[in-house]
Amino acid sequence: MESEFRNATLKTIADYPNSMEAYVFNIYVIPICLAISNLAVLAGVFTEALDRLALYNSVLETMQIPIVSSRDCLMLNVILQVIGDLWTPIIEILMGVERFTAVWFPAFFRAFFAPHPKRLIGLTVILTFIILAIPSAITIISPTPDVKYQCGRKAALSDTFGLIDYSFNVIGYSSAFILNVLAAIRASFVRQSAKTMSKIRSYTIISFLSTLLISTPNLVSTLDALDIHIPNDIRRPTVVMTGLNSAVLFFVYLIFNVQYRLRFFEIATLMCPRKLRVHYVSSDAGAKTVMPTRGNSTSTRIFTTTATTIR
Repeated sequence: MESEFRNATLKTIADYPNSMEAYVFNIYVIPICLAISNLAVLAGVFTEALDRLALYNSVLETMQIPIVSSRDCLMLNVILQVIGDLWTPIIEILMGVERFTAVWFPAFFRAFFAPHPKRLIGLTVILTFIILAIPSAITIISPTPDVKYQCGRKAALSDTFGLIDYSFNVIGYSSAFILNVLAAIRASFVRQSAKTMSKIRSYTIISFLSTLLISTPNLVSTLDALDIHIPNDIRRPTVVMTGLNSAVLFFVYLIFNVQYRLRFFEIATLMCPRKLRVHYVSSDAGAKTVMPTRGNSTSTRIFTTTATTIR
């Protein structure tokens, strides 16, 4: 019995780093994908700025405006921005639904959300791909001639898609914010763990900033797509606000998520986790105590159990 207990305990401790990494990844897979989608937005904004700079310089040098079709405008910066426009609000809606069900319908959450975060993210990827693939295929097969030479999303994928894109951003981010607010209200009346409250706060702040910095500008773009005149002074800051929303995600987690903050400072200060060492001792009372430590860390995690006879 003693040898079996010792072998089982040592195997558990040996597997601890890998199992812990998998556990942490499952918890944060949705925010990780949100960060990737925001990275796509920023990459799209930067590549669009470079393309526009080269385009305007060419127009100034030649004094000619190029004639382009929608197929010519289906460029990398447009695709990246559309991916961000679609995938980001879908993920934030998923975050809102996840927190809402976790607080209001915990049994449903444990049965359908908690065990399958990767599958849910996979569904968001598939949905984004389908929504992007349909207008892209139409543009490639039957391009629209003589569109705006700046080659924005409406020029590449049609005015109708532009209206759908803008409206989806307004509805998506606003819905995510409402769901997170409802979850936060419910959580204030029901006892929740510190980790749950930290996640609710983070998600609520993220959805609020997205509503403020993206939904509002996209509402302006929606009105513009409906031929309602909007002054240029109001439309001009929209790209900056979109980039700001994508860049602020890191600071939200750094401020409101303790585990994220500790992990960040651990990496930033090059305090990489060291190899796990296990000290196996027997107490005078016959109990088995295992104390794993990392490097020279003074903190230990103690697992204690008492040997019993199986009859």
